[in-house]
Amino acid sequence: MTQILLYLMIVLSAGGLGFIFGQGNLAAGVLGAVVLGITWIVSVGRQWRWFSFLGLFLVCTGAVFGIWVGLPPLGIIVSSLAALLAWDLDRFNYRLNLAAAEDDIATIERSYLGKLSIYTLVSLAITLSAVYIQIELTFFRSVFLVVVSIIGLLFLNRLFRQKSTEEK
Repeated sequence: MTQILLYLMIVLSAGGLGFIFGQGNLAAGVLGAVVLGITWIVSVGRQWRWFSFLGLFLVCTGAVFGIWVGLPPLGIIVSSLAALLAWDLDRFNYRLNLAAAEDDIATIERSYLGKLSIYTLVSLAITLSAVYIQIELTFFRSVFLVVVSIIGLLFLNRLFRQKSTEEK
């Protein structure tokens, strides 16, 4: 299940970035995104664990470039989030391959995907609200909001970890 989702996230990430570059008439960006997507998929098949980080870095670099040249932010956000999910799913699949034979793989995957979907929805909601709701903030208030957001995500992470240890 997570392997299929990993391939889907890679295609969404590289394809979305290529599509956005295509909207901006940046042929080199489209070609780079296609090459990145194909190479990333091949690297998953060959189990090159290091390439997922490189793919995440390249997609985020392309996203920064896209924002710099004024491409639509929605596609860039979705592409970057898909790259982050692909990187995380690749790491999870590696750890899942190390699981013992007596472990319940289906339950581990289901629990992981539930947590990942909540993190994804929260991240997407925060990011989209930051893009489309423009509020003038001082630097101190901005730093305060970042700190509160980080504390909230850490609290959510701790809550999920406690819940998953209670289930065992």
